[in-house]
Amino acid sequence: MSTYGLELRDENGVVTFDLTTRMTNFVWSKRVSADASGHAYVHVPTHVWPVVHAVPLAGDGYVRHVPHRVTFNADTGYLTWEPGLTAVDSDNVSEFEPVGRPVRSASRIHVIGYVTDE
Repeated sequence: MSTYGLELRDENGVVTFDLTTRMTNFVWSKRVSADASGHAYVHVPTHVWPVVHAVPLAGDGYVRHVPHRVTFNADTGYLTWEPGLTAVDSDNVSEFEPVGRPVRSASRIHVIGYVTDE
């Protein structure tokens, strides 16, 4: 198995969940453009639990690029994605200065499976 890592930290920087110490396997990945919406069926092996996340691929010095929103139904393997910044969101931040205004980003969507502790 290949190993990939994911750590979740609280506001103080303390690791609350560490996926890097568990056996993991890379299940699925797709690059999507900033304005793309879509879906896919992803087969996750029965011996692992899925973790799904979207990583923004665009960036600048202002850290304002928003990755896609993803949903995943582990029972059916149905994965959907849509831009993380909708038209309504854009209207709500239109009064921000341009350098502080969030923008859509192309994303890399990953599905990683990890072996449970059970």
